[in-house]
Amino acid sequence: NRLPVEFGVSVEAIMSGGDHWIVRTSAGSRLARHVVVATGRDREPYTPQWKGMEAFRGRIIHSADFGDAQAYAGKKVLVVGAGNSGFDALNHLAGIDTAAVWLSARNGPVLLPKRIGKIAVHRLSPLMARLPLRVADAVMAVTQRLVFGDLTKFGMPRAPAGGASRLTSDYTAIAADDGAVNAIKSGRILVVPGIREFTRDGVILANGSLIAPDIVIAATGYRTGLERMVGNLG
Repeated sequence: NRLPVEFGVSVEAIMSGGDHWIVRTSAGSRLARHVVVATGRDREPYTPQWKGMEAFRGRIIHSADFGDAQAYAGKKVLVVGAGNSGFDALNHLAGIDTAAVWLSARNGPVLLPKRIGKIAVHRLSPLMARLPLRVADAVMAVTQRLVFGDLTKFGMPRAPAGGASRLTSDYTAIAADDGAVNAIKSGRILVVPGIREFTRDGVILANGSLIAPDIVIAATGYRTGLERMVGNLG
């Protein structure tokens, strides 16, 4: 049987109807005996509610809305988060003539180069998946150190756990470098502490220092976004 597919329809809520489910959508309600929610862990971009952010006169966007890197030319940019999406943004910004770039990092990443020689590192993922977690963690840590050296010298915090362990426990993706590390080492990207609060004209960091970005990019991950859809089920 062919599966009927409706495009452009969003699910607003799923409610119990006794022996069936009521699925309320933007195109009306549907009744179903079974419902499969397959929207993934990363359905909705997540931006923390920082103190004072509503008064900030600059722009605050999520990394999901990064867009064209050329739009940041001549701008002072703060990237918040040193994970996979944070380094993706930094890799693009490293090739742009920005006025300033800061990376606000509370935790350091497990970081691998995008390529080793002519080999794309992601092609080694099936091999790494066969290794015990401790071994895979060690391989990644040694690779990171050999390729990039000690990034704590440039203000980067240490990763809280090994790459394979975090990927298994909380699905935290491994960051990939494609130019950002060189920009950090040359001083074109400055690593700074976490955010304490926003002011009208800038950001106060955890160490009390003040920076004045034009744009803040929240590379702060994603959430399932299921609360509105199934929150009434308890």
